[in-house]
Amino acid sequence: MFYFVQFRVCILLVGLLLTTVAFGNNGEINETLSYDMDYNTKLYSNSYFQYGSHSTFSSLPTYDLTVGTPDENGVLYAAIFASRKVTLRDPISYMGKLVSSSKSFWDGPTFYTAAPEVKKIWRDGWTGKGVNILLVDSYIDEGTSYHGVTTMMITDLIAPGASKYGLDFNFDSWNVVRDIDGYKIDSYKSMGVVNASFGFNYWSFWLNPEVEEDVELAFYNVYKEQKQNLTWDNVFNGTTLIKNLDLSDAVIVKAAGNDSTSSANEPFDYIYATDANINPRLLIVGATVSDGSVDQPTSLASYSNFAGFDMEIANRFLVANGTSPYDTGDLSIDGYKMNKGYGTSYAAPRVAGYVAILRQKFPNLNAEQSASILLETARYDTLSCYPVCPVYIYGKGEASISRALSPVGQLH
Repeated sequence: MFYFVQFRVCILLVGLLLTTVAFGNNGEINETLSYDMDYNTKLYSNSYFQYGSHSTFSSLPTYDLTVGTPDENGVLYAAIFASRKVTLRDPISYMGKLVSSSKSFWDGPTFYTAAPEVKKIWRDGWTGKGVNILLVDSYIDEGTSYHGVTTMMITDLIAPGASKYGLDFNFDSWNVVRDIDGYKIDSYKSMGVVNASFGFNYWSFWLNPEVEEDVELAFYNVYKEQKQNLTWDNVFNGTTLIKNLDLSDAVIVKAAGNDSTSSANEPFDYIYATDANINPRLLIVGATVSDGSVDQPTSLASYSNFAGFDMEIANRFLVANGTSPYDTGDLSIDGYKMNKGYGTSYAAPRVAGYVAILRQKFPNLNAEQSASILLETARYDTLSCYPVCPVYIYGKGEASISRALSPVGQLH
């Protein structure tokens, strides 16, 4: 334990809370309630069978892009994690869980670091410092608690300067906010970003012969429950408040789901996209197989949900890397050896980190404006489908933090 304490002290001295890992269930906490697909899907074939091109900004409103204060530790982050893959000397802790080498409890984990464009942004001082990120995930249940640790670590790898907080997905088990070390937070906190890497397993109702409800009934039941008092829909739109927690100006980043279907078939995606208080600040994130670039383009992962034809959803949809940043055997969480994982749950926290960095650089932006910039600066030229990328598959394209930090046109 001496090594662990020593490591965290060293990390705090340089303002660093880093790393990444993933859970081998294709990155999704699946809601087991039942829900209704009997809603009116809006087909906009004229626009959604069109193909994507570079985003333009001529139709965007005028925003206050006054630049905030850079993080002086950004250069340190970029220097410490300059290699594509690093091994830490000592273990680290997230939400009270010890992240270590898979071979030794006393040694640090090994993982892939952030993409080169992110490290360049760190060197410029943009690390998410001053922005609070809430990760709604599983932290209590022993069977899925590693999932919450994983998503928090991934976000930390993108935005190491931001402050991270956890809130358990199940209200009954843990209706309190905790900091990155797992300690209960009693003071008031206003969140700039919320990551929601949970969802509904659409195909389980078709593949499980023991389930009596059909998919439409299952969809309806989840929809109905989410409209009740203690639900995430009401928490995110401000109807229900958790003590000391303000989400009224938070960008909501939602994992699209891992069922290879339209995001309209994922109840939470549909509910949030059709909620007038949430939609303008919502980002629904599908998964690609890797980080894309012009020289090495990427594509949508086979498991990922896609944008679909409902404009309320597809206009909020973008994609990011859904592959875990480590290999099987690289690390353990509380002694549990982690396998390499894939899922939209791992794509979403990357985008949540992007939002934190954006809101640090432009602190006068509100949640709606921040989400809009991420959507309008997403790109297609890093995708293998370019220049003929179907919008109903990729939505707005691949999220690009470098472009988001340099918006043009009417973004004044």
